[in-house]
Amino acid sequence: MGSLPGVDILFSVIIFSAIVNYVLYMWSSMTLSKGNHVGVNAMMKDTLGRKLSAGEYIHIGKLAFINALCEEVVSRGFFYHAFIETCGMTKHIANFSQAAAFGLWHYNGIPSGILGIALTFVYGLFMGILKEFGGGLFLPILAHTVADAFIFSVIARKRDDINNSDS
Repeated sequence: MGSLPGVDILFSVIIFSAIVNYVLYMWSSMTLSKGNHVGVNAMMKDTLGRKLSAGEYIHIGKLAFINALCEEVVSRGFFYHAFIETCGMTKHIANFSQAAAFGLWHYNGIPSGILGIALTFVYGLFMGILKEFGGGLFLPILAHTVADAFIFSVIARKRDDINNSDS
């Protein structure tokens, strides 16, 4: 998982996460989309048009953590190391490759479509840098959990009249 970071690094990850959440909000506003992720949109459908309870926020936090953990272990864990160990790639090429796979993997995610692939690819590059910087998966899992919590609690809960393939 890497060593426990100092307060300055955690603050930097919080700033990074705020920027990511702003980009996600801008993507959703500009494209009038909640994304094409059938599961996430179905999960949040009953929460549209009302405030979330404290218990629902806690549940969303748990789901965001589980999703972040799974995606980070696969992308920045398995893929990254397999590209280096099995394919003989350098760390930079392995990071680029895992980010490309991560971006393509999110074609029907949030954000979705071609722009979503591009945004998620760039995000994947930064997550790979966080992995290397932190010496493990702790920082990427933390940042990814924050992004997913925002996606689940804000983006996926936008008005029903926003263009969405599963509404």
